[in-house]
Amino acid sequence: MHRTGIVAKTTPDKKYKGVSGVMTVWNPKVGPNQCSSVAISAEVGEGPDYTRIQFRWTNITNVPGCFHLNCQGFVQINTQVPIGAAIHDVSDYGTDNQVFLRFSLLQDPKKESPCWLYYNEEATPIGYFSNKLFTKLSDGVDTLKWGGYVFTQPSDETSPPMGSGKFDNEIYQRTAIMINVRYIDNKYHLVDSPNDIQSAESRCYFGDHSYKDNTVGYTFCFGGKGGTQEECISGL
Repeated sequence: MHRTGIVAKTTPDKKYKGVSGVMTVWNPKVGPNQCSSVAISAEVGEGPDYTRIQFRWTNITNVPGCFHLNCQGFVQINTQVPIGAAIHDVSDYGTDNQVFLRFSLLQDPKKESPCWLYYNEEATPIGYFSNKLFTKLSDGVDTLKWGGYVFTQPSDETSPPMGSGKFDNEIYQRTAIMINVRYIDNKYHLVDSPNDIQSAESRCYFGDHSYKDNTVGYTFCFGGKGGTQEECISGL
C-alpha cells in the first residue's frame, strides 16, 4: 500500500473527536488486483488493538478485503445515500468542472455510539459505528490522515495512478486536492487551520500542502502517474 497526503497525530490524553474534508473525485485507471482511492482515515491503537475507519471513493479491481457494508459494524440510517454505489460524475481534467465529496466523522459526546458519519450537505448522518465492534473509538482517535491511497500485489512492479494521474502543484483543475481540512480536538473545539500536520509521500506520488484562506480553509494537492520505480524517477 502506498499513500500520499498529510497526517495529524496526537497523544493518548488528547484524542481527536472528529475529522472532515472535501475531496475531488477522479477516475484513475487500475489493473487487475489494484486499487486507487482518495480517503480520510481515523485510526486508534496499535498491534491487535489497531482500529481504522476510512471513508473514501475508490476504483478497485479484485482486491481482497471487505468494503462498504460488507464490513461488519456500520449501521446505516440514511438510505438516501447509497453506500458503495458507482459515482457517475467525475472531475474533468484541466477545466473548472470539478466534482467534490465532503465527509465528516464526529464523535458522539454522549457515547451512545463511537462516532457518526456525515456526507456532503446531508443534515442526517449516513449512520454510525457500533460500540460492540469499535470499542477503541469510544474515547476518540490517535491519528488522522487525508490523501490518496493505491494498492497493488507485491509481485506487481507497476503501481496504478493516484487521483487525476498527474501532479501539477497548485493547479487544482489538473491535480487531486483535499480542501477544508479540519478536525475536532479533545475539548470538542473545531480546528479549521491545523498547524500540527505533517506531509507523507511515497514512490511515484507527490504532495504539497498550504493553508489558503477562510473560504476553502486548509488545502493541499497530491497524486501521481504511478508506474514502475524507473518510470517514477524519470519525471512527473
